[in-house]
Amino acid sequence: MASRGHHVKGSDGSDWKHRERVADHYKRSVQYKSSYSFFTDIYMILFAGVIIVEYILPYITTRRINSPPFWQNLWLLSIVPVIIGRLALSRNNFALMMLFIIGILCLGIGPLIAGAHHYGFLLYQTTNQPSSSDIKDTTFTAFMTYATVLRCSFIFIAFIVHILSLQTGAKLCGVWRTKKSD
Repeated sequence: MASRGHHVKGSDGSDWKHRERVADHYKRSVQYKSSYSFFTDIYMILFAGVIIVEYILPYITTRRINSPPFWQNLWLLSIVPVIIGRLALSRNNFALMMLFIIGILCLGIGPLIAGAHHYGFLLYQTTNQPSSSDIKDTTFTAFMTYATVLRCSFIFIAFIVHILSLQTGAKLCGVWRTKKSD
């Protein structure tokens, strides 16, 4: 768009170069924060799903609370590092983000590996047992196989979400560390 008025003589059009620009690490920080928030939102959906499927629905139908495996109760504690990571976003807090990374490694990834081992072994046992001629046993085995496959799918999705949030958290730590060293 052409400007009206007088032009400075001798200007070659490069007088805009003196203006300040947003540093690259600030731009990357905004991008990584957005990605991190997306991954933690997916985690919250998974967390709510586990609470509903493992605790609320069984209580509504049977009036008793099921006792999920120990790894699953341990995984539910991974909400604490996720909240700590969310708190780190508001002030670019490097120390809180490091707590998130350590917490997710211990309370997120570790229990999921134990759950994958548990359900993988259960799936192996279920599919390799001799088939029964009783229709009730066959139906129960098929139902257990589908339930186990669904739980393995949950573990896979949760594992991917944790890995991606860890990767994004590590990138945020790198960006925030770059800013501090400038």
